[in-house]
Amino acid sequence: VIFSPELLLNVFAMGALGALGNYFIIKALSIGELSTLAPINSYKPVVALLAGMIYLQETPSLNALYGIFLIIAGTYFIFDRRNIEYNGKAVFYRVLALICSGTEAVFIKKIILLTDVTTAFVYWVLAGLVFATLFVLPARKNLKIKSYKYQICLILAVALMQYSTNFVFSRMNVAYALALFQLSTLYSVFLGAFIFREKDFRRKI
Repeated sequence: VIFSPELLLNVFAMGALGALGNYFIIKALSIGELSTLAPINSYKPVVALLAGMIYLQETPSLNALYGIFLIIAGTYFIFDRRNIEYNGKAVFYRVLALICSGTEAVFIKKIILLTDVTTAFVYWVLAGLVFATLFVLPARKNLKIKSYKYQICLILAVALMQYSTNFVFSRMNVAYALALFQLSTLYSVFLGAFIFREKDFRRKI
């Protein structure tokens, strides 16, 4: 099935949540550190776990719950209590972003179940285009692209990420997949330290 009222409803929810998630993460990164904000993404499996249980009837095992708990516990070491007020706004936007993207993942999985991996990816691209355009239009006068090279790299990276994500979603529970993806947090800590010269590398790692 590539067209039905149920499918379109899921595509609409996916597109709206995806656009909001991207908007909030950009807001967060514009005022906060990459290596500090990235580990907050570890809470995404919890959002997907709850939404998946309700919407997809995915039941987690005890081992999976324990593993997700260990990943989340690591975020305790990320935050410097002396600087939490300074980063509070960035953290707030990052939390909103993970709630949106974690819930979006459940709708993506539902679309995959209704169609297939490739069709779901096409719907994700089209829905993203429509909803992102709604965000861009109000600010079109201030829209400036300084380097198309970086834009193209970003597009290719996100496309590869999402298609591979769809492939994984088709073979395991959403919460499990998102928990495994938290390995990218380590990569973000290295990028933040060596590209943007962000501090406290040892504590974050």
